[in-house]
Amino acid sequence: MRIPEIHDEFKHKFFISRTSTIEQVVDMVMEELGLAKSFPIPGAGAIEYVVEEVWTDGNQESKIQFLPA
Repeated sequence: MRIPEIHDEFKHKFFISRTSTIEQVVDMVMEELGLAKSFPIPGAGAIEYVVEEVWTDGNQESKIQFLPA
């Protein structure tokens, strides 16, 4: 699911190093944007965030494909 408070056209620059782990990047983004770590409902559990690859080259843009689990 997408985060409803952040619209799809939202842009924000983050500077990371080649040695940064995905966990470090997700933690940095969560802190910078003030994202919740868990649902505000007792017993609801933690929220899992993921990073998806998106790129553009001129007028072409990456096509995200979701594979069945």
